[in-house]
Amino acid sequence: MPLTRLISDIATDIFDLTLGHNGLVGACGGYIQNIHLLGNDHIQTLDDWKKHTSVQLLKNISVMAAYQSIV
Repeated sequence: MPLTRLISDIATDIFDLTLGHNGLVGACGGYIQNIHLLGNDHIQTLDDWKKHTSVQLLKNISVMAAYQSIV
């Protein structure tokens, strides 16, 4: 799969998950960046991304100060 298609698929899924909420979109991007910088469990496919969204992404967002009051 071409890289541009992969990025488009993940971006579309992020938009669907967040309904375009700027803060949540940024939180998703930050999560992807942190996973990449840590060097483990890279997100290389849409399936990889979906595995992260079911548990780890939610945990990551739930401890962010901006979202603790609504979790």
